[in-house]
Amino acid sequence: MEAMKMKLFVALLVAMIAFAAIQQTAAAVDAPAPSPTSDASSFIPTFFASLALMAFGNNAMDIVSKITGKDPEAVKAAFASVGEDLKKSLLNSEMVESCSVKERFVNVVLSDEWMAKSIEDMLVHGIDIWAPKLSVKRAVVDFSSPNIAKVMHVGHLRSTIIGDTIARMLEYSKVEVLRRNHVGDWGTQFGMLIEYLFEKFSDSDRATELTVEELQTCYRAAQARFKSEDDFKEKAQKGVVRLQGVSKSVTCVPQSPTWFLRRTSTFEYSSMRAMVSPMIVDHANERALGLHLLRFSENVEEACTNLLPNVLCKYLYNLSEYYNKFQFNCQVIGSEQETSRLLLCQATAIVMRKCFHLLGITPVYKL
Repeated sequence: MEAMKMKLFVALLVAMIAFAAIQQTAAAVDAPAPSPTSDASSFIPTFFASLALMAFGNNAMDIVSKITGKDPEAVKAAFASVGEDLKKSLLNSEMVESCSVKERFVNVVLSDEWMAKSIEDMLVHGIDIWAPKLSVKRAVVDFSSPNIAKVMHVGHLRSTIIGDTIARMLEYSKVEVLRRNHVGDWGTQFGMLIEYLFEKFSDSDRATELTVEELQTCYRAAQARFKSEDDFKEKAQKGVVRLQGVSKSVTCVPQSPTWFLRRTSTFEYSSMRAMVSPMIVDHANERALGLHLLRFSENVEEACTNLLPNVLCKYLYNLSEYYNKFQFNCQVIGSEQETSRLLLCQATAIVMRKCFHLLGITPVYKL
């Protein structure tokens, strides 16, 4: 019962969207939109057809029939009517090559020419034209914030890599990103550790040979003395002042994992494009690869919106699979479509490089 109530609640939220879509569809085909004063009973089946299609999926027609009390055949006709209206509107778009309606489904085939043109535009103007437009304009990314007087662990590395990837994706999407990595009152930790080492190893160079584990033991001992001995605490605090007075800036160079990426081509698009006909994507594997390339922007947007870099990882993995199928089934060098397919290879390489960059990975072009 509760589940049904939740579905009905969701349906009501979707209702406004459905109503607006019907109004727009009617306008697109020069058909009068339902009047607020018209007979609602004639409009309800069509309205609920759109609403239920979004909210309830495959059981939509049965649910609409029960809710409205209308004959299932009338509801089916309402679904078909909405589908035909959508079809007429969609066929006006250059994106759509063909469109068909079967019961409650509207099947759309994207235009080969539109796909090729969109990829060509990216090759000419750069992949930045595919950057998603986010509603957020400024964001703060908080990194691992470690206690730098203690040993770092894999948790610090993980959150730092994830934070860097999120920052890169947001920056690519034209968001002003403030990177923050709060390391706390580092002077106090180092001050008491250094004071402890001075006292414990005052007559030798043993302190310079300590392992990380030994330094960790010394840190815990220094912390205990700092809490219990006022004299030691005062010496450590004075050491902090001296330490901060002579501190120098340190530049950290992060090391990124290395992945291998084969360079598919070395040609320049502009010079090649001047000599040939436009790109063609009519083979099934060409279409599949082209469609996936065009989904780059929406995947970056999803990764940014939900703060999930793994979405981009999955997209990159799937892109490599689509490319492998294309390369296996579509001859490139020596074929009649050589130039067009080389351009598709170049587009794939550009998108792959951008994915690797956003993930903080430096690809290697030669094995």
